[in-house]
Amino acid sequence: MAGRAEGAAAPSGKTAVCVTGAGGNVASWLVKLLLCRGYAVHGTVRDLNKEFCRNNEDWYSVAKITSEEVALEHGRQIGLDVVTINPALVLGPLLQPVCNTSCQFLVYFLKGGPDRMRDKLWHVVDVRDVAGALLLLYEAPGASGRHVCAPRSISARDLLRLYPGYPCTNKESIGDMDNPAPMTSCKLRELGWSCRPLEETIADTVEFCEQAGFLGDLQGEPCRFPPVYNKI
Repeated sequence: MAGRAEGAAAPSGKTAVCVTGAGGNVASWLVKLLLCRGYAVHGTVRDLNKEFCRNNEDWYSVAKITSEEVALEHGRQIGLDVVTINPALVLGPLLQPVCNTSCQFLVYFLKGGPDRMRDKLWHVVDVRDVAGALLLLYEAPGASGRHVCAPRSISARDLLRLYPGYPCTNKESIGDMDNPAPMTSCKLRELGWSCRPLEETIADTVEFCEQAGFLGDLQGEPCRFPPVYNKI
């Protein structure tokens, strides 16, 4: 996502970096953090007017895995230190006015809807902490390889208990939990990375969704659970 902008002009004394997909959720927070730290940022964004296939299979998860494998292998072949970060469910306030898939996940829990979901151990990380981890790895000398960014976890049922005042998903629509998989962010912590408490991240996300109007009626349409999260 971030890399040195070789040959790019930068203000005197500033390091120039390039952030690809700079309009995305994590990337936009990374850009904000980089600017606050005195970097000169060059961002790339996709052309919203460009034609593309609007009805396709859901390749999201496969694309994530494949692109990381290709990048790491290419780095090994040419002797380049490639650093990747693997965040879990990214929550936290957005810098965009559009409800993204991660926010849709939380909105569905609070509003309820017709879709059945599996109970599982949801690993959560704050988007602001992901941006901090990216900058930490960028600046850390000798950093290389994969870094899991999944410091906190909560079950679907426990998440519902945090906000009893909302209509909430019917607990009967949540399937049983099977084989909860623990994760660790020890590689990041060893580099000095720290993160917000889970409760703060969820509270900030809910507050943002309330202020943005995401928890109101969306033109009479039923709230739907993002299908990608039932495939994980």
